[in-house]
Amino acid sequence: MTTTAAPTPVVSFENVHKSYGAVRAVSDLSLMLHPGETVALLGPNGAGKSSTLDLLLGLRPADSGSVKLFGTTPQAVAAGRVGAMLQSGGLMEEVKVRELVQLACALHPKPYPVADVLAQAGIGQIADRMVNKLSGGLVQKALALSCCLARRKAIFTPARSQAR
Repeated sequence: MTTTAAPTPVVSFENVHKSYGAVRAVSDLSLMLHPGETVALLGPNGAGKSSTLDLLLGLRPADSGSVKLFGTTPQAVAAGRVGAMLQSGGLMEEVKVRELVQLACALHPKPYPVADVLAQAGIGQIADRMVNKLSGGLVQKALALSCCLARRKAIFTPARSQAR
């Protein structure tokens, strides 16, 4: 009989805790995600969803426990292996959508061609529109592009994102 080892988890949290002063945002979180799995973090405001993503992306350290991304400490964002769309942030307003995508692609070591990004996102028809003239939904879509314009191994977006 042949046995095969389970694939290395993409994401691993083991007994993770994170507090901000007296407020415990994450309490004893243990979770593993494998390639191809999709997960939604659901909960009321203050439940620790954003803190969990911050820990995963290496933006904040855990108080205790272990957080791994691709089997190592969460440095995958800096290495260009992960795309993330955070809750806060914005777009340069006095540029065209195409110019914004060109800039973002130019900043990544493994970008897709600009035309491919625009086509795949379904925004080729608004590529020459000024960013400050976009609807709220199109702004969210443009923000989400920052996750998808390069060859990434994982993508993380906030639950409120309606970008597709």
